[in-house]
Amino acid sequence: MDERLEIGAVRYPLVRHAQGGPAPDNNALLVEAGTADGEPVRFALSLADVQHFVAFLLISAGKIGVMRGDQISDGPIGQCPPVPATSIAIGEPEGDEGYLGIAVGEAEIVFSIPLSAFGELGRTLLTLSAKPNGPYSA
Repeated sequence: MDERLEIGAVRYPLVRHAQGGPAPDNNALLVEAGTADGEPVRFALSLADVQHFVAFLLISAGKIGVMRGDQISDGPIGQCPPVPATSIAIGEPEGDEGYLGIAVGEAEIVFSIPLSAFGELGRTLLTLSAKPNGPYSA
């Protein structure tokens, strides 16, 4: 089965999975993606560009979801492997939204979230950080 998207004269293979690791100099991420036909698609990203690539993928998927009218899921999370975050930051810009920044090593991605969602987020974080046998101490 040839799973490709054709737009004009350009053909895009549909990637089904990816794997990879660091380049020998540890300054890039080497990626080998596989198509449904088993053909490899290889590329490398500098570590500085990983966060931009991930942001591009997430923003693009969100825009496609809006165009398709996809519903936002309130179901359980965990349908993908957990990503080990190394730091989390919260900021409040002007307007009705706040920022939630999550870093994984050198790569950081910032999510724009309605300020109304921070109450629930705060309560959840407090609940997770509470000790069952008395007050929490850092």
